[in-house]
Amino acid sequence: MTSHAAIIAKSYRIPAVMGISGLLENVKQGQEAAVNADEGKVILDPQQSVMEEYAEKNRAFKEEIKQEESFLEKEAYTEDGEKIDIGINIAGSSDEELAAEKYADSVGVFRTEFLFMGRDTLPSEEEQFLSYKKVLEHFGQKPVILRTLDIGGDKQLSSMKLPREENPFLGNRALRFCFSNPEIFKTQLRAALRASVFGNLWLMLPMVASIEDIRHAKEIIASVKSELEKEGVSCGNFKTGIMIEIPSIALIAEQAAEEADFASIGTNDLCQYLCAADRMNVEVESYYQSYHPAMFKLIKETVSAFSKAGKSISICGDLGSDILAVPLLIGLGLKKFGIPSAFIAAVKKTAASVTVKECEKLAEHILKLFTAAEIKKRLVERIK
Repeated sequence: MTSHAAIIAKSYRIPAVMGISGLLENVKQGQEAAVNADEGKVILDPQQSVMEEYAEKNRAFKEEIKQEESFLEKEAYTEDGEKIDIGINIAGSSDEELAAEKYADSVGVFRTEFLFMGRDTLPSEEEQFLSYKKVLEHFGQKPVILRTLDIGGDKQLSSMKLPREENPFLGNRALRFCFSNPEIFKTQLRAALRASVFGNLWLMLPMVASIEDIRHAKEIIASVKSELEKEGVSCGNFKTGIMIEIPSIALIAEQAAEEADFASIGTNDLCQYLCAADRMNVEVESYYQSYHPAMFKLIKETVSAFSKAGKSISICGDLGSDILAVPLLIGLGLKKFGIPSAFIAAVKKTAASVTVKECEKLAEHILKLFTAAEIKKRLVERIK
């Protein structure tokens, strides 16, 4: 449910069910099926009563979306007037993806790896530059958080034969891949820094595990900037931040906040590493607990550390667009959300229905609970 195929489906709000073993051997072309993405069910050859039930569910789903859409063009505020920054997560620079800019305050995450995937050659510096420039120009002075190449795990390159790894999510991925392939990293950085004069660039490093990672990356960024300046190429002002997705960096968030200009909490990987459950393995799905008490404790401590340092911190994983979790996240101190464009209206509507004080009380209560099941039960009860 946290694979990149699932993330793309969510971004278009397409109901999808994944991980059904043997399904393709049991379906025929043209066969009718009812899909319940909320419960993870696919019913083949449904009876008429089931068809009618699902038609009603579909009608209610569309009605809910219609109600949410009345909030789409409004700025996001809580009921008591606290501004909530809404960033959209994008995977490219197509006009379709950029169309949601008018409803957002920023780009929550520009997933640049999609420029590299599904092709036989690596994108050139110029190709990357034009893509980054287009996004930056479109958003003007609104921040564009450009995540550097996040390859590995469930994301592979057709243009490179990467060594097979027994545990790819724990392997040479993201920033580690960039460190071991410096020319690819430097080419991307050159393109990004060249584009920085056209907007408000925030560079974000994924898979950061230590202060050494941050410092090494900053050294490379500085060297690329120096090279460009020697070539007479101007660079604009930009910030350098990190993804909080490995527990080791979350646990030293105070020190990380001294090194980084900003941070974004990537809850999908943070949950995976915190719970020691491969998020691509359906056999351990029950152990991948996004409502695990440790998740919210770590989020609170990380947010507190960056806020005390006066540094911006946001959330950009699936949890940020989880309507049940949004009030809790606000209560934990998060005021910046990076979400798929399909969820902008829903998050704005949810924020408008709560006060910060209510959210803080909710968070205080949740942090005293012992299990993910207890936490989910409390969050569900809140909206009934």
